[in-house]
Amino acid sequence: MTAYQNTWGGLHLPPAPMYDGGPHYFQPDSPESDSAGWWFEAGPQRTAVPFTFMIGPSGEFGIQAERARWAALHSTIEGWVEALALADHASVCARRITRLMGDEVDGVDLDGYEPVLEVMGLADTWWRGPDSLVALYTGEAKGLDFPGARVAVIYSGLDEWGSTATQRPMRRHAQPSIQCEVAMFHFCYGFMRAAIQCCLRGQHEEGMGTMKDGEIGLL
Repeated sequence: MTAYQNTWGGLHLPPAPMYDGGPHYFQPDSPESDSAGWWFEAGPQRTAVPFTFMIGPSGEFGIQAERARWAALHSTIEGWVEALALADHASVCARRITRLMGDEVDGVDLDGYEPVLEVMGLADTWWRGPDSLVALYTGEAKGLDFPGARVAVIYSGLDEWGSTATQRPMRRHAQPSIQCEVAMFHFCYGFMRAAIQCCLRGQHEEGMGTMKDGEIGLL
C-alpha cells in the first residue's frame, strides 16, 4: 500500500471508456485482509457505480461489488494505465468504432488477432488485428454476475501502426510503442511531482486547487 501511494497516489487520469470512467484519482484507502492477503481501495469512483475499485493481494487492479464477487481487470495497475492510453489512442485514430453488448460479443471473431500483452489483461483484454483493435470488457459481467454487461469495442480502419493511413510514420523505428508512450507518461508525471513539491516548499498551508477531468495532477 505504501509503494502504491508513493508511485500513484494523487494521480488524476482522463476518464476510462468503461466502468463510468474508472477511479477519479489514485488514492489507497480502507486496507483489509483475508485468507488471500491484503486488499485496499485504488481510489474513489468518478461516478456512482455499484462497485469499488480495488488492488488485490497480488497487485491486481479490479472491481469489487457489494454482495457479489471480485473481478480482477488487469494483473497490475500499470495494465490499467496501459489500457487507458490505448483506448484514447484508438478512439482518435480509428475510422469507425463499433460497440457490441451481451450476446453480441459471442460473434466477435478474433482469429488472426494477437493479444496486446502490455495491458496485462485478465477480465479485460485487448487484441490487435491487421487493421483493427478490439477491446473486450467482461469485468462488470463477472463482478456483478450479469453476462449481459459484457462489452466489445472494435476500432477499425487502422493500419499496422494502429493509426489511420494519413498518420503512418515514415520509418518503422519512428513509431513509439504503447510501452514507450506510457514511459513518457511516467516521466512527465515524475517531473510534474518534483516541480509541484518544489513550488510548495514555502506554501505549506495553500491548496493545490481543483483538478478537472482529463487533467493529470496531484492532490
